[in-house]
Amino acid sequence: MKKPAYATPRKKLSWLAVAFTLITLGYILYRGFSVLGPNGAGSFLRTQAATISLACANNDETKQPTTDMHEVSAEYQKFIAQQPAIGPNLVANANLQSVNKNTESPQLFFRTQEDPTLAYSMRKDLQGNYLHLEHTRPGQSNGAWVADMIPLLPAVTYSYSAAYRSTTPVVVTAELVDAAGHHSYKAITQLAAANEWQPFTSYFHNDNSKAFRFILSPASEGSIDTRSYGVHAIAGAELTRGIVSVTFDDGWQSIADKALPLLEKNNIRTTQYIITEALEKHIPGYMDYRSIKNLQKQGNEIGSHSIAHCDQTKLSPGEIQRNAEQSKALLQKNFGTVSSFAYPYGSYDQNTQAVFAKSFPLIRTSDIGYNDRYFDPQNIRSFAVTSHTTDKDFQNWLAYAREHKSWLVIVYHRIDEQGEYNVTSAHLAQQLQMISDSRLDILPLAEAAHHIRP
Repeated sequence: MKKPAYATPRKKLSWLAVAFTLITLGYILYRGFSVLGPNGAGSFLRTQAATISLACANNDETKQPTTDMHEVSAEYQKFIAQQPAIGPNLVANANLQSVNKNTESPQLFFRTQEDPTLAYSMRKDLQGNYLHLEHTRPGQSNGAWVADMIPLLPAVTYSYSAAYRSTTPVVVTAELVDAAGHHSYKAITQLAAANEWQPFTSYFHNDNSKAFRFILSPASEGSIDTRSYGVHAIAGAELTRGIVSVTFDDGWQSIADKALPLLEKNNIRTTQYIITEALEKHIPGYMDYRSIKNLQKQGNEIGSHSIAHCDQTKLSPGEIQRNAEQSKALLQKNFGTVSSFAYPYGSYDQNTQAVFAKSFPLIRTSDIGYNDRYFDPQNIRSFAVTSHTTDKDFQNWLAYAREHKSWLVIVYHRIDEQGEYNVTSAHLAQQLQMISDSRLDILPLAEAAHHIRP
């Protein structure tokens, strides 16, 4: 019998429907993974509620930092500037009074680049001489006035400072010279443009560099004025003894189920950064009130990880403030004093810092690095453990903190689940044993901060 004419197209439609369903399912799973980022796809598979409640349309977890510069608040700079100097200013001709008659430039100060788009000059006002640089063409090299290289002593901490004003943001860079004469450069921070003279101060602890200077350069076309250069030795940044703090982000149930027994076995108390909406809405996959309270009873600190794990830099000012104030209020209602915050995705800027600093005296960022006697309470640096972290990496972190008497903050997320920010129970057990054997003091984050700076 001959098949009806409509039979073939009906079969094609069936295959199209199957293909469309598979594509749709694949896309849903992809979005569940990409939207949740460090939360991983696992929570999406457990419950769509987690995606609906905790995902933010503004998030971009795939972005990577384009620079290692950090925000340095005016309050923190003031703290460093108040540290008593040991010995004289190490910048020669710091007041710019000695002038080379042939070039009409200050002695022992130099131009980093010569380019038709860069106009250098020395000027004078009622306060004395200052250096001026006009950067006239976008996309070209950004020059700078720099002081002569300053010889350094090993194992000495130095503060460095200058005054500036500018029509464009200013990039601060440290230039270091090692024993072999090799130059290296480290981006320190970017300062906001300022019509009036502004002070800048930072510091570094010298391990084995032989010489140093710092550079203030325009981030784009515009002008920059600088003066009052200073480099001074200050009291050593090293702690009496190295410290390690273990922190967990997000408040996953696997922390209570898998991590807690291992933490108790190694007598390690942690700081737990909780997403308050996950707690408030009882979202599956996250710890409930009872689990968090049990962790607290074991001596673990409770901190905030915002309301819904959103990239705070992409929220409105009102939303940022709500995340700061309401997340803290809910946690303090349930668990008592909450003094620290950790940024979702490690994403922050000057605007978020200004808001969260009002609610939390301590902010742990995802900026990579160690902390010391002069740690910034609003930028406590850390190292995140991922599925790619090797035993050698982990041992090196601990060894550096021990040898340099620094404060190491370690960040975990999930255990025996999905995603890059996940570790197995076996790896966690091994790493906690390394911490226990490290001869470092093991303290929760806020306790460590108060121990270093009472």
